Amino acid sequence: MRCVGKANIPALGMTETLGVYAWGRDLATPEYPIAAPLDELQPGFELLLADDDGNEVVDGVRAQILLRGPTVAGLLQKVARSDAFDANGFCRTGDLGVRVGSRVFFAGRSHDMIKTSGANVSPASRGARIKSSSRGGSLPPRRSRDCSGHWWSDSYSRTLA
Repeated sequence: MRCVGKANIPALGMTETLGVYAWGRDLATPEYPIAAPLDELQPGFELLLADDDGNEVVDGVRAQILLRGPTVAGLLQKVARSDAFDANGFCRTGDLGVRVGSRVFFAGRSHDMIKTSGANVSPASRGARIKSSSRGGSLPPRRSRDCSGHWWSDSYSRTLA
């Protein structure tokens, strides 16, 4: 794949690693269509695929991607270190992978969470809360200040399907 005369390199990164930590030599495969294989790691990074007990898994087993490296954040806001890192300092990414030979394929997320304003929020719990609200599944009117500091209100209602 080319863009403006330069090669696009499929890569994977996250805020906690200060950017890209792995990249692939190929695009996504039919078996693992979400992202390119993680063929190369940034220098100094280590990747481990581990089960829920922290034990490394064998080829072909879907497991959580754990990372350790020079730019992995040492602490995460509002998260206990023991929840974010294992005893050996590997960061629990929440990403899932499958090792096939020397390649690791991205296989999804271990949980459905969205990060917003420094907090992990479950879309399912937010949706349930909105649907069960006294407004019958509609969002509350939006109220905001304009640049002069005056309040204005936009009474709208969107019903969630």
